[in-house]
Amino acid sequence: DLETSYKPNLVFPIIEPFESILQSFSNDLDGNMNTTLSLTTDDVFEGNSSAKATITKENPEMTAGSARFGALPPDGSLVYLEMNYKSEVQFTVGAIWSSSTNGTESSFTNFINPNTEWNKIYLNLSEVFDLMNGQEGFLDWQIAISARVPLENGEFVDDTFNVLVDNIKLIHFDQ
Repeated sequence: DLETSYKPNLVFPIIEPFESILQSFSNDLDGNMNTTLSLTTDDVFEGNSSAKATITKENPEMTAGSARFGALPPDGSLVYLEMNYKSEVQFTVGAIWSSSTNGTESSFTNFINPNTEWNKIYLNLSEVFDLMNGQEGFLDWQIAISARVPLENGEFVDDTFNVLVDNIKLIHFDQ
């Protein structure tokens, strides 16, 4: 087994192991309570539970967000999202932020392909946080996960797709 450790000057604004019903990715952003990111003990990467969302033709989209944060990493910081995932459908990870000048904006540029086995991924979110740092009237931000049932001939595929995530960490250097 490969062991890793973190440098001592790192900051973790988000550490979500999905071990408590008070998990931080419980914000339902799509307005459909049938597509929330909920705790499950059925297929767990590590610990007692992971988070799972199920999408179907009847409930084809899911967007769940973390808690909202006001403080940003220092301008120019390297910002990464570390996450374990297992998914039957492509999904995206991004950020949503608000400002008094532009309202709500988002950036979902990290597309994650399906994987039948648990996998760890590191997503570089530095550019989107630099964009937020430059935003006039910046108010707050959150990380979001979004998935959609694939289309076939313009119609949603009639199938059930699961997205599982575990151990989400947002990491940046303390400057």
